[in-house]
Amino acid sequence: MKKIVISYKFLYEEYINKKKSMDMIAKEIGTTAMTIYNRLKEHNISRRNSWDMLIGKKRPEHSKKMKEIYSDPKKCHKYIDGRSNKDNFCICGNRIVSYRAKKCPQCHYDYLKIHFKGRKTNPTKKFFYNNIWMRSSWEVKYAQYLDLNKTKWMYEPKMFDLGINGYIPDFYLTKTNEYIEIKGFWRKDSFSKFKLFKEKYPNIKIKVLSKIELKKERII
Repeated sequence: MKKIVISYKFLYEEYINKKKSMDMIAKEIGTTAMTIYNRLKEHNISRRNSWDMLIGKKRPEHSKKMKEIYSDPKKCHKYIDGRSNKDNFCICGNRIVSYRAKKCPQCHYDYLKIHFKGRKTNPTKKFFYNNIWMRSSWEVKYAQYLDLNKTKWMYEPKMFDLGINGYIPDFYLTKTNEYIEIKGFWRKDSFSKFKLFKEKYPNIKIKVLSKIELKKERII
């Protein structure tokens, strides 16, 4: 396939001076945007950043405001119109942190429990035991262990509000009034969430059962 030759002078004039996009240049000369991208790379012409590309658009605030936002990593995730800064509230009255969400974590969790009750599939859980969908085979084995020992239990009965998101312990033992968390390994976000839970709810009894404890009790 014949290589399309595009001169440095032409690209610099169209892309840098006239501030045309790669798509616009590609349409004018009958090629693709990827070809223009490759030629810019070959000629060592630096690609424009996000705020540069938005300069000259219909909204006049872009030129100054977008430069300020995109130059600050702490601000670059926020929309200009303030959608991500507005307070949204669930029908239950709780504040919704994510502007995309329509329900608070607790209402969303309750919805999933009702919606998937008795169904054969659940997108968030893969293991089925005692008419309950669970997240791992270890959780199923622990539930079987509790049943063998005639210990009353509840699976994910409550969500604790942590502000940004919610935390749901795996099991609740009614006799000892404590929560049980089954953990094969700690992901960074999971450990941070658990640590925040311990700080916000210091009076809640919770115990973490890792692989070592589960093997010691011959649960797995």
